[in-house]
Amino acid sequence: VLDFLTDERRRCSEAFGASAAPTVLAHLTREIFLPLQGSFQQRLLRLLGPGGATSLKAKGERGGEEEGQEEKEEGGGFPAVVDLFGSTTQFLSALLPITATAIHTDVIVTVLQPFVVFAERYENLEGAALEISIQKKSKRVASLLNQKEGKEGGRGGGKAVSSRMEELLDMCNSAYPVLEALVERSLAFSAGFHARELLRLTEKHLSADLTSTFPPALHLLRTLALSPSSTSSSPSSPLPTSRGHFFDNDHLQAALRLLQALGRNLLALRRREKEMGRLLGSTVWTQLFSDDAADSHLPSPSSVQVAWVRAVLLSSPPASVPSSPPASTSGALELKAFLRVFETQQPMPGDLLKGPSRTSASLSWEALSLLHTLCLSLVRHRLQALTTLDMWGEEGGEKETDALDPGSAAFYSNLPQPYVTQVGEHILSLIQHLEDFAASNALEDVEPLTTSGVMDRLVEPDWRGAAQALGMSEAETSAFLRAIAAPTAATTTSSGCSSSSAVTPKDEEKDDDAAARFTNLWVHAISQATVALLLRAVLAGLPRLSNKGLQQLQTDAQYLLTVFDNLALPPHPILTHLHTVAGWTEEELRGHIEGGRAGRKEGGIAAMQWRVERRMAELRGILVTFHG
Repeated sequence: VLDFLTDERRRCSEAFGASAAPTVLAHLTREIFLPLQGSFQQRLLRLLGPGGATSLKAKGERGGEEEGQEEKEEGGGFPAVVDLFGSTTQFLSALLPITATAIHTDVIVTVLQPFVVFAERYENLEGAALEISIQKKSKRVASLLNQKEGKEGGRGGGKAVSSRMEELLDMCNSAYPVLEALVERSLAFSAGFHARELLRLTEKHLSADLTSTFPPALHLLRTLALSPSSTSSSPSSPLPTSRGHFFDNDHLQAALRLLQALGRNLLALRRREKEMGRLLGSTVWTQLFSDDAADSHLPSPSSVQVAWVRAVLLSSPPASVPSSPPASTSGALELKAFLRVFETQQPMPGDLLKGPSRTSASLSWEALSLLHTLCLSLVRHRLQALTTLDMWGEEGGEKETDALDPGSAAFYSNLPQPYVTQVGEHILSLIQHLEDFAASNALEDVEPLTTSGVMDRLVEPDWRGAAQALGMSEAETSAFLRAIAAPTAATTTSSGCSSSSAVTPKDEEKDDDAAARFTNLWVHAISQATVALLLRAVLAGLPRLSNKGLQQLQTDAQYLLTVFDNLALPPHPILTHLHTVAGWTEEELRGHIEGGRAGRKEGGIAAMQWRVERRMAELRGILVTFHG
């Protein structure tokens, strides 16, 4: 064709003159390609598979027909159409120097006319392909969920939770390469003209991808770790949890791995937002609306593409061009206004892809809550079980002054009870696991999800339960929660809380600082929840406390204080006060209650301490009813 047109230009120049030859040759070129438009478009439709014409319809127009979906892939689908579009623009870039000295829009519009219908249905075509990829992933997820749990190398034939979780989480971030290819096709086909459709497709696909993988992973782990029928697959942790099964470190590691995957997804989502913002505000705006691009006369494939988009998609087409789309397909003014926002200002994180950002935040909270539940399941069970022990109300025969006097032999007769030593050992082992995780490469993915505010939210329900059991008002409880949260936020950067590293030196690496912050936050959360659960179990679960029971409570509280001290935690104000109040005589307790209420109406830690005193008095039979 190029050789033929080269000869025709020479003949036209001889017959009509050099100045008229380009116009005549452009008209001749259009007449050559007009009859080919129909057959060329049919070839393009065949690339979509046997259901090519159907796939160009909107979803609501298909009448429930889904034929040809799998065949699209065999035919190459829309990506093959885009490839052929690129080949055609390359052909035109070679043709235009022959037909004219500059870019001849009529020729471009005529040759590329078969692609117009694909531009009109761009969102349907790309959306259908993305939907198929989600359906395939959902089938793989369902297959994993339907497998029975078993141990690695065991007889059950199923896969261990760790292997199943790994397979699930390996699928979690597969959406982003798909979206990168989507962006590349959009730029290659319409120079970013479909920016709004591209943004909608990105948001929809990311939301669907998140919900197709992470909720099933959460459900799998929650079912395996918290169901009554679950059994331990790790002989190193044979301790029963709150629902009667064993605490399993494999489940803890799976929860940490899930949190890592969500953190990695969040980072990828933020990168995608930045890239989309730059794409819409720089690349697309420059290609479609900048004066520099408009003045380009180079017959390159990109200039041909932009000329086609501006002539056909952004403005009213020439009347001589048959079957051209109306100008209302997508107005240039609307697109320009949409892109202007990104050209002048980059969006804040979460503003551009709002749907996926909300979904990611919700799933991250679920994963953090599940991890928190797993960490405290044994603690919760053991502290709830202490209410069944008879020792709290037993009379040991000692006088009150003997039982509480450090100089008395009776004072040293008690040892920490198994319930509290198991809690302490469990907490120390948890911290070691968290430290190991914080020292790994996974930390950088998890760190954005683990903030002091988030950790305070995790602990809040346990403290609210304790406050409600003590009769605290909402105002008192809120003030207490604010007061108890402040040390947690402060210690994340000032004091170390792990058993293997105390205060982080200023000259240590940034990674060490991040690891310390992560461990500190979890140590604080676990210690706070443990104290809240102990407080509720003792003060709301026991009917009375004898002198022997008080002595035992003081011993057990001291044991926990020692555990927390070994973790470099400052003395907990409520646990310390519980320990102190358990050692007061009747007169001391009555005096503190009668003299302390007036200054503790505002709430905060002092209000909680006063409520502890009141309840301890009730358990000892000193006071029966309190008002206000």
